[in-house]
Amino acid sequence: LIDDNFSASFSLGLLDTEFDQFINEFGEDLSGRDQSQAPSYTWQLGLSYERDGWNAGLSADGRDAFYFSDRHDVKSTRYTLLNASLGYRQDSWEISLWGRNLGDTDYTIRGFGSFGNDPRKGYVTEPYVQFGEPAVYGITLTLSYQ
Repeated sequence: LIDDNFSASFSLGLLDTEFDQFINEFGEDLSGRDQSQAPSYTWQLGLSYERDGWNAGLSADGRDAFYFSDRHDVKSTRYTLLNASLGYRQDSWEISLWGRNLGDTDYTIRGFGSFGNDPRKGYVTEPYVQFGEPAVYGITLTLSYQ
């Protein structure tokens, strides 16, 4: 809490993990490599304002790149996402305008590297990734009955 109207939050996650001794199913020695699904850091920073029924929020969150699997070397992308909201609350109702991934950042959340997925290329084995949510905007109206 910065004052009666402003507040801030910050979180940081640090992870240091690697294989001590590991040979994958293809006979590849991954000893010393970072483990899968283990970004070395994640973070979130948020600011919010609230006064006389009005509220606003701005947040950013980020994640380091990480390997998707121990079956291949396909990695995620490192990314930072920006989100915001603006709203008004009175008695039993609230309306808010919001947006996520305001920079429309392309970021990968899942990846495969050991099978063919594209018939146009004769199903050759190549990396295939799934992307996270693009820029999304919305309006939310909330009514509370008591």
